[in-house]
Amino acid sequence: MRQLTLIIINLFLIVGCSQKKENPAAIPTNKLSDNWWKERHEMVLENNKSKPELVLIGNSILHSLDNTDRVEVWEKYLNKYNAVNMGFSGDRTENVIWRLQNGELDGINPKVALLLIGTNNTDGNHYLEVTQPKELAEAT
Repeated sequence: MRQLTLIIINLFLIVGCSQKKENPAAIPTNKLSDNWWKERHEMVLENNKSKPELVLIGNSILHSLDNTDRVEVWEKYLNKYNAVNMGFSGDRTENVIWRLQNGELDGINPKVALLLIGTNNTDGNHYLEVTQPKELAEAT
């Protein structure tokens, strides 16, 4: 999994360095000032000790799988893979990049990693500028 992390990070860096201006969607950014975000990041790091076979990396679409009304879906389809949910509500590409660079893939070697990011970049996430389609494509 370390190799996968390095490949993803290098891809982001190559894309970012090949542009005339910095791509905001590719600049690693944390949200540690939000307590729930920091707690979820720490929870993911703890859950990774279980050596998951499946990791779900992304935004609220994946985070919502933790909702109590979806517990049956998780238990029926995902528990058997010792899955870890790395979805964070509101995360943009830059937040996922930061999380990948700060331990969320360290020490694990899942058989499958599902990556779903970019949705929150398209609407400005209520307080940030909207990422242009080209920037978003290059960051992902």
